[in-house]
Amino acid sequence: MKRKIFLIIITILFIVVFLGYLALVSNNNIGKYTLNLITDEDIIINFIRGEDILKEINSKKNIKQIYSVLKELNTNKESYYDNPLNPEELYQMNIKGRRKEIIIYFYKKENKYYIEQPYNGIYKINEEKYNFLKDYINEV
Repeated sequence: MKRKIFLIIITILFIVVFLGYLALVSNNNIGKYTLNLITDEDIIINFIRGEDILKEINSKKNIKQIYSVLKELNTNKESYYDNPLNPEELYQMNIKGRRKEIIIYFYKKENKYYIEQPYNGIYKINEEKYNFLKDYINEV
C-alpha cells in the first residue's frame, strides 16, 4: 500500500514538473522575432506595389513616424518565404541605408493585417496601423 502511494506521488510530481517545463518553454518563444531595421542616419524608404514605386521618403521626420509603427512589433511566427502567400492587398517597403537594404511587406489577408519581413517573422497588426502605412503613400 505504501509503495502504491509513493508511486502515485512520484507520478504526480513528474507530471507537475513536466507541465511547468512546457509552460516555461512556450513562454520563452513569445516575441521571439523582431523586425531587423536599419539604424543608419541616411535612410530612404520606397513604397512599392507590384513593379511601381509609389512613394520615396527620405525625411527624417517621416521615417521616424513609419519606424514608430515598425519598431515595437514582435512575434513568434516565423516567415519562410521571399514574400507573403496569397494576400488580398500587398505593399512593399524597401528600406535602404548606406550599407544595407531590407524589404518589409505589409498586407491584408482574410480581413486581418500583417507586416512580414522575409525569413524573419510575420507580425499581426491592427487595421489602424495598416491604414496609417497605406495612407502614408498618398498623403505625404
